[in-house]
Amino acid sequence: MPRSQRTQPASPPPVSPEPPPLTWKRGTFRVLVAEDRGAKLHELQVRGPVSGPFGVFRGDGHGPTPEGRSYFSLIHLPTGLIVVTLQYRHQCMAMAAELVLLRVDWDETDPQKVVGEAPDKMKVQAIHSRYRRMWQ
Repeated sequence: MPRSQRTQPASPPPVSPEPPPLTWKRGTFRVLVAEDRGAKLHELQVRGPVSGPFGVFRGDGHGPTPEGRSYFSLIHLPTGLIVVTLQYRHQCMAMAAELVLLRVDWDETDPQKVVGEAPDKMKVQAIHSRYRRMWQ
């Protein structure tokens, strides 16, 4: 068979480029917090670094904390829910950088569907557990 008639092997599918790293900018966003233990959640506007589907603010599930206290919460912006509360802001940002790479619908606004049946659900849980151990 002449060389020109030989079939070339199929080329592999193009590889998807990795998403760019998160670029943090200061912003204002909403977070859902409880007034009292076990109380219904209400919305607060807070300020802090924002990137992609995540934000970080100084505080926890009860709201912002004074400057002297050192703990920060990573927020999933489309739902306004706290993902985790950690001792340092950079820990929240590092966790967000790991999470954003996973196959999860980070744009989803229904909290039950964000991770739900995502292909990387187990990886999300493993990352969450690892960062929570840092706090304890």
